[in-house]
Amino acid sequence: MGVLGSTARATYRDNERSVELEVLDAGGAAGILAMISGLQTGERETETSYEKSYQAGKRKFMEKRWKDGKRAELTVVLSNGVMVSAKARGMGLPALDAAVKGLGLEQLEAAQPAATPQKS
Repeated sequence: MGVLGSTARATYRDNERSVELEVLDAGGAAGILAMISGLQTGERETETSYEKSYQAGKRKFMEKRWKDGKRAELTVVLSNGVMVSAKARGMGLPALDAAVKGLGLEQLEAAQPAATPQKS
């Protein structure tokens, strides 16, 4: 489709714990990304995990945590369409949530979306 965007990925490890982090600025597709994430709101439970999707303010959240407390996933779509996604092993959702919030979501949210190039 020719949509410009940027992705940053990192993995952090400490003994038995790890966090995989991805920040995606979808550029011109940011509105589509935000719309898609808004389609699924609710909760779901399986034998091994809980999932929850909701909106808080202008941000959209998708959480998944395993019942054994040893894995969690968290995705946040910021109001400007930037998506922050984190997957943890060896830690639960509260610790992962605190780590994601410590990234400076306000600064990412304040950044202007990537400009789409104009055709000449």
